[in-house]
Amino acid sequence: MTRLPITGQDDGTWGDILNNFLNQSHNSDGTLKPAAVTPALPDATTTTKGIVQLAGDLAGTAAAPTVPYQFIGWRRIISTKMFANFKRKLGLGLTILLLAGSLVLGIGGRAWAATFGSGSYGSCPYQQSCPSTVTTLPSGLKVNINLTDGQTIPLDGYTILVTPLNGSGSSFAQVDFYVNDVLVHTQTPDPQGTVQWLWQPASSGPLTMKIVVTGDGQTVTQTFQLVVAVATTPITSTGQVPSTLTPVPPKKPSLLSQIGALPQKVVERAEKIIHNLPAPIKYGLPYFLFLILIVDGLLLFIQSRREVAASRTLQALLVRERQSGQLKRTFTDLVSHYLRTPLTVIDGAVEMLTTQAGAIPLAQALKADLANLHTNIETLVGQAAVAQSVAPVISDQVGPSKPTWRKPSVLIPIALVGVVAFWFDYLAIHAGSFTLGTINFIAQIVAFGSVAVAIYALVRNLQLHQRSHVQEQQVLSSEATFNHQRDEFIENAAQALDFTVTTLDSHIAQLGAFPATQLVVKGQTRLHEVMSKFQAARVLKGSTAIEPFVPVSVQDILAKAMQGVSEKAAAKNVSVSALQNPTLEIQSPELVIVVLSSIIDNAVEYSSENSQVVVDAKAGKGLVKISVTDNGPGIPQDKQYALFQAFSKLEGAEIFNHEGMGFSLYLDKLIMHYLVGDIAIAATSPQGTKVTLTLNTNLPQPKTTS
Repeated sequence: MTRLPITGQDDGTWGDILNNFLNQSHNSDGTLKPAAVTPALPDATTTTKGIVQLAGDLAGTAAAPTVPYQFIGWRRIISTKMFANFKRKLGLGLTILLLAGSLVLGIGGRAWAATFGSGSYGSCPYQQSCPSTVTTLPSGLKVNINLTDGQTIPLDGYTILVTPLNGSGSSFAQVDFYVNDVLVHTQTPDPQGTVQWLWQPASSGPLTMKIVVTGDGQTVTQTFQLVVAVATTPITSTGQVPSTLTPVPPKKPSLLSQIGALPQKVVERAEKIIHNLPAPIKYGLPYFLFLILIVDGLLLFIQSRREVAASRTLQALLVRERQSGQLKRTFTDLVSHYLRTPLTVIDGAVEMLTTQAGAIPLAQALKADLANLHTNIETLVGQAAVAQSVAPVISDQVGPSKPTWRKPSVLIPIALVGVVAFWFDYLAIHAGSFTLGTINFIAQIVAFGSVAVAIYALVRNLQLHQRSHVQEQQVLSSEATFNHQRDEFIENAAQALDFTVTTLDSHIAQLGAFPATQLVVKGQTRLHEVMSKFQAARVLKGSTAIEPFVPVSVQDILAKAMQGVSEKAAAKNVSVSALQNPTLEIQSPELVIVVLSSIIDNAVEYSSENSQVVVDAKAGKGLVKISVTDNGPGIPQDKQYALFQAFSKLEGAEIFNHEGMGFSLYLDKLIMHYLVGDIAIAATSPQGTKVTLTLNTNLPQPKTTS
């Protein structure tokens, strides 16, 4: 055995020992023998091949380490800090739903990618290194072919991929495929420079596959000895069928291991089902991603329409709240006007009486009555102001109004539709060049995206429904509070003014024929008009008619209703006529006449000169309907809500272009409810308004009394 000389020994033989040692690695001329010394390798980098230790996900060899693509395991996802934060934000239920969706669609992505065979991995078994051979054209272009000598090919088909390895823009011109020296297929590369051919062997057994790649007028030929067989036994990562299998004695699994194996069993079962599908269906499965994206797009489009509808509903509620606020202000203003104005007239007349001999004692008594009346009326006006102070609820929540198309809630689903359309286009353009890993990764993106879209639509719809319900209840509650306060005011006003007005009437009755007496009576009349309406509303509220049904013709009730309106109609040359004259069975015809007179008065008031007001009546199916139609300017739909409220006027409290305190239609509604009926208003085309009175005739006939 050769060695180096030892210090203190080998005297006289040092030269021979050293020469023998050097002869092991040097030639006789002193040069090194080939491969005698292994040079020191540097550490491996991205550009320099060197020493590397494979660990973790790295596999293969040091010269060509690989990172096999794997489905992102749900245990690994849960362990990440990002997902932990995500879970804390969305809650446990949302987390489970997302994971379930990603698992289901991820399983589908695994099976689809394993059989799709359009990428550089071909139709290799999932998560196994695909066999491949690299050849080089004379031009220097390296070409990868996913075949190796001795590979076993499944009889049901195999996708052969010929891929350039020199980067985008460099490729070959043509590939010819020979089976047992017979040309069976010729193909040019796709826009990505790759040739992929689904080869379906005619029969099983050994054969020779020759692939001729042509580029720049030069060719390179690669020959493979292959075996075609029915894939009834497992195929290894190199495409070989194992010759022997070592039996493993069965071991009864524990309950925990059985539970832990359930997800894998589900995966294997899903893959087996998909692999057994016919080839056209199997190879088309990845394109179900398109269907999923289309469904996502439709869902987002529908969601955008729901957002627009919710925005319009909110705007309608805002309009109604503003109308309610206007109604409250009108209520306070009209109450103040119609209660204070008669007192102002009487006050002025009493001041005149104090200067006339013989009227001074009565004037002093009237002043005392007016002082009490002033106190009561100011208390009532203050009560009306409290009713007006009910604050808006929606305007404070939503802030300044924006156009619908500028609201983020509407823009978000529209923007997401654009994102879905981008992915759809991307898949449509690049699907043919996807690798197995790419398809699996995109399947997971679509899975998470679809689950997120579904959750977004569900949560957002619940939010919209809840918001709409809450806001509608808030508006209705605010209106109900105001209506209750208004009705309470009307009842209190009738009681509070009754005694003081009666005392005032007794003193006014004692006045003689003084010049100011007529002015006092005028103020008294106005006060009594307000009082009579309060008293009528108080009596009608919550009551039901007990009078018997009596027959009456439409012409009779129309003639009586026109008695207080005929002069106004004649002044404007407005004709009021009935289309027919049926006999109706109704309760309290005198109350129906009051309502009809009020409706006709409003119709004449708002009709243009030389126009017509038509009264029609029909009876049937237990109902009597009387309608009054005019050709006036019509009433906007958003204004119709307030017409039958007490102290409401279409033009507001600031304009007094006709007599009325906004109380007549409110009394009409109370009368119709007293008669177990209803009153409704609707616009007619092209202009005009139609008011319909509905009476129920299917009520028990009250007993008549003498």
